[in-house]
Amino acid sequence: MKDRLKLAILEAETLGDAPFVQTLRLIATVLEDQGFATEDIEKNSYSVIRQIMAYHQERLAIFQASGSHKKAQAEKSLIQKLESLLPKTYSEDSLHAMIHEKITACGARSIRDLKTVMALLRQDSRGEINYEHAKGIAISVLR
Repeated sequence: MKDRLKLAILEAETLGDAPFVQTLRLIATVLEDQGFATEDIEKNSYSVIRQIMAYHQERLAIFQASGSHKKAQAEKSLIQKLESLLPKTYSEDSLHAMIHEKITACGARSIRDLKTVMALLRQDSRGEINYEHAKGIAISVLR
């Protein structure tokens, strides 16, 4: 996730998008200050991004209520850019299908094969799924 943030900051700087650059730097600073272990950084970065999005959604509602259309549009744009950093949400059915596909591909038969299944999911989805949720589904399928 740190690499994705660095790349997003560089892209935003190149495009001259100062508000997004500031927001991305805030996220990076929060994650750095909290000093999460490597395996926790992805999950916690999504939490930080969601908290910042909630703040901007509140600002959006205020700007819309007050008739500040230009400021509301800027907030909408920032929220959409933040959403692009979050994992895509898959339907339950498509997530189950992905997990069953990986279980079949690696020949998993029990909970002992969970790491292999999750490794295949990570490899193919490139950070676009909620791994905690996927892990719960994989555990229930492998039992």
